[in-house]
Amino acid sequence: MASAVDAAHLGTRLVWRRVDLHRTHRVQAVDSESIVSVLRIAESPWQLWLHYELTSRFDYRRVDDARDLGKHQRAVSRAGQTRNGDRHIKDDRGAIGDRRNYVLGTSNDTKLQALRDGLRSAESVAVSARQSATAAGSESRNRRDRIVSAPSIAPIQWDELDLRSAEDHRLDIAERLAALRGDAEIDRLEAAVVSARDSSIDAENAYLHARDALRSAQEHADQVVARIDKLREVAARTANPSDELTARYRARFDDGRRASLRIGGFQSAERAVAKQVQAAHSMAEKELMKAQHDIETVLRQYLNQWAHPELAVAHGYGDDAVAFLRRLRADDLPSVENRFFELNDRQSNQNLGTLAMRIRRAPGEIRRRIDEVNSSLERSEFDRGRFLTIDVRDSQHPDVTEFLASIARMQDRSLLADNRAAQEQRFQRIRELLARLGSSDPSDVAWRTRCLDTRRHVTFVGVEVDTEREGG
Repeated sequence: MASAVDAAHLGTRLVWRRVDLHRTHRVQAVDSESIVSVLRIAESPWQLWLHYELTSRFDYRRVDDARDLGKHQRAVSRAGQTRNGDRHIKDDRGAIGDRRNYVLGTSNDTKLQALRDGLRSAESVAVSARQSATAAGSESRNRRDRIVSAPSIAPIQWDELDLRSAEDHRLDIAERLAALRGDAEIDRLEAAVVSARDSSIDAENAYLHARDALRSAQEHADQVVARIDKLREVAARTANPSDELTARYRARFDDGRRASLRIGGFQSAERAVAKQVQAAHSMAEKELMKAQHDIETVLRQYLNQWAHPELAVAHGYGDDAVAFLRRLRADDLPSVENRFFELNDRQSNQNLGTLAMRIRRAPGEIRRRIDEVNSSLERSEFDRGRFLTIDVRDSQHPDVTEFLASIARMQDRSLLADNRAAQEQRFQRIRELLARLGSSDPSDVAWRTRCLDTRRHVTFVGVEVDTEREGG
């Protein structure tokens, strides 16, 4: 609990206590006028502890008049003023009857309802305040607009607002203009004024066009300078490409089909070159994928025939496969292949044949030696009129029989001749057999002992015979 509280920022003050429900709390008796005596504590696991806390910390005597507070060491008035020795406290931050501030009780339904009512009232006040603020803002904007418009309205004279006088002045000018119509000099001057006005309009239009052209040229110049600065920054950050790569990119930009590059056309040319490079990259990726597929196909075909622990059917092993191929070519393995199969045939036949022959002859050798022992036993009575002889009986384990049979299969001449695949299969079986013979695994060690320890291939039985050599 302490860790959870310490890990969070609550934004308020929290006081919590550990409650030992198994502890016996001795509740002291309180006066009938004590504020504790009017509280009904509900039954719960914390009933005794809560009653003990109330009597220990809130045993205040109730008084009707604040003047009676001085008669008691600890007392509380109806208005909420408390006395504890020389200390008096009255907290008016909330009404004493406001259920929203209650913290003790068996049910918080009333407090929740009071809080909901307060929330609705606060929301209503907030809505009303927002409406008032909106209306005040609108009124403030209207007044601000009127204040802003006032300086432009103040210089206006009455004559400018008097429509009747303005209309009379217009009619007077129209009459005077009609009187002047028909005079050749007036007509000439009027035509000159119209021509001058048209010339002025044309000159103003030419000026505006020249100004726009100058502004466009200035913007274009700024863009050129910014582009040059940006290209210089890119060039400063980028390593110089190789001469071959520079020539290839220059050929793409200057292939005879594009006009001279300008600041506005550079991006178009750049996009065209980027498309060419992307197309070339896509083509290179396809060729790469095809090469990787070809590498995996070759590796799969090779590993299906000759497994290799350092190779796998993946294009990432291409370099290893090439290195292995070069090593094979450097070793000139095909030239010694016939010599290998010849040595494999001769040495395996000799060694395996010798091993099998010794295993098969071992029982006879043992019987020969036991015969010498039996000759000695015949010269000494084992008991009166009785002699002891040792009988040697075959007791080969099935593993020995299978071991000898596997050697015989390996020596089968029908598997040899020019059948290289059969010779490789026999070599593989010989390697597996030798690996098991040299294994340190407990089961393989026990198997090797059963197969090679020829003493275990026979059993010895003692037989008593009488002087007539009849079994006893």
